[in-house]
Formats: sequence, C-alpha cells, structure tokens
Amino acid sequence: MNSELSLKYDNLIQLDWADVGRFMFRRFHGFPEKLPSGLIHHQWPSFAKEYSHWFHKRAWVEPTEADSVNAIGDYVESGRFPPRGMKP
Repeated sequence: MNSELSLKYDNLIQLDWADVGRFMFRRFHGFPEKLPSGLIHHQWPSFAKEYSHWFHKRAWVEPTEADSVNAIGDYVESGRFPPRGMKP
C-alpha cells in the first residue's frame, strides 16, 4: 500500500490484487446466478467474463479464496486465463 497517499488522504481506501481476488471469489461463490449462464453476463467487461468462465469451470473442484487470489495475481502478471499452472 502507498503510505504517502494514506497520509495525504485520510479516508483513502487502498486495495491490492488479493483484495480483488477475495471479492471476486465471494461474489461468484455467493451468487452463482451471476456465472456465465446468468442474465447480466453479456454486459461485463472481458476480465469479468474470463474470470467467471474460469470460476465456473473450477466449481466442480470447489475453488477457494486462495485459488482466486492466485488466479487474479497470475492474470495481472500474464494477462490471460487460465493462469499459469491452473487448469480451467
């Protein structure tokens, strides 16, 4: 996190990619209707579509928050799904 920004802006909330991975996991795990067969899937940007397809394919092996955090981190580094070393 950027401590300089925290000092300058008291109410600033900073997120890292692990926070994003945990959020995405909780969102898709808690609301399975938002997966690719859901009603609003066509409106999402490409990253969310790719993540939802990855999550949907992983659902049979019970993905964990840690899987999601790793997937998001690898996506940020490589720019692709499925992330390196993770099968869809």
